[in-house]
Amino acid sequence: MTAPQDDVPEFRDPLAPGAEDERRTGRDRAVDVFAFVGWDGALPLISAAVGPVVYFLTRSGLAVAVAAAFAVPVIALFRCQIAQSQLVGRFGDRPPAWRQVLMAFAILVLMAFDLVGYVFFMRAVGRPMAAADVAAFAAAFGAMYVTYLGLIYVAVWSPRRGGA
Repeated sequence: MTAPQDDVPEFRDPLAPGAEDERRTGRDRAVDVFAFVGWDGALPLISAAVGPVVYFLTRSGLAVAVAAAFAVPVIALFRCQIAQSQLVGRFGDRPPAWRQVLMAFAILVLMAFDLVGYVFFMRAVGRPMAAADVAAFAAAFGAMYVTYLGLIYVAVWSPRRGGA
């Protein structure tokens, strides 16, 4: 004979839409932010490193161009898969269209980030760059990086319930 199961809590799928715990602490939110920045923040940097790594291994500008031609769309496809799972996990089978559009723009910014990185790297190979060129590149690269993270954050963000 088995004991009644009245004291067993009901299972709640943590990825189901609206399943956010109302009692989340500031520490829980901080962990979410670090996970977001850790993964979504690392992907552009990893993809931008492909060009310098290929050049270091081959010393060939042509190899870097071929790597860029293949790496940029493959990384974008990989990011599309991640975006799909993030949106479905957060909003169910039918995420809002505007959130999908924001993710698409984020992926376009990621591709531009990669291409600007490759162009700058190939321009810098073998010759010194003026400080103004480096500053312009850093500003453009930084702006694209922040835009990429911002678009993804807004696309997967959901308002807190419970008023506070």
